[in-house]
Amino acid sequence: MRGFWNNTPYWNTGVYIGGADAGCPARDPGYVNQLVAMGWQVMPLWVGPQPPCSREPVRMSWDLPTAYQQGRNEALAIYRKLLEFGMDTTNTPVIYDVEAFDTGNAGCVNVYKSFISGWVDQMHVPPAQKAGVYGSTCGSGLARLAGAASVPDFITGASWDGNRNTGAMPCVGGLWVFNQRHKQYAGGHYETWNGVTLNVDSDCSNAPVYPAPDRFSTAQGCV
Repeated sequence: MRGFWNNTPYWNTGVYIGGADAGCPARDPGYVNQLVAMGWQVMPLWVGPQPPCSREPVRMSWDLPTAYQQGRNEALAIYRKLLEFGMDTTNTPVIYDVEAFDTGNAGCVNVYKSFISGWVDQMHVPPAQKAGVYGSTCGSGLARLAGAASVPDFITGASWDGNRNTGAMPCVGGLWVFNQRHKQYAGGHYETWNGVTLNVDSDCSNAPVYPAPDRFSTAQGCV
């Protein structure tokens, strides 16, 4: 991360902080604070239960009230993790990672909306955090969440079209347009900076980060 900081176009970095479906979350309580001290702003990510019709190993209940409570439980787990990591909890954004699923399954979509509503409701309990959702702009049904009982504060949309314009998100339209979008415009690829090579996804950022405010990196060509 030091190699990717000095004299590079990057300001923000995604950090997986936990969740039962997370492959490789950060485990060192001091890691996020070390990044912040270096100058990085962080987009914390949480990968908990996925929609029940997905192929992921950890999934939400098909029962709507149960899914809602599961969402609340995930938000409580996030709050405890933020405390464990020594992070401020007030207005801290956390992005719930939702992988692609069958968005044509109406029952599955309803469960998804119920779960996210529970998650948002609990995230907004004082000291409130900001609730974001990551997913494929089309394959994760982000636009469906605009019709949830409780709507996420912002989104991180994956659309690997190479377009750095955060306003250009297929299947999302005119939703979340008031500094409420991160866009993942390119998938995994190798980059080398200062002798360090990493496989990275590329994002342009115009939404909450930790600590605020966001640094919109025009050096990356972000629009």
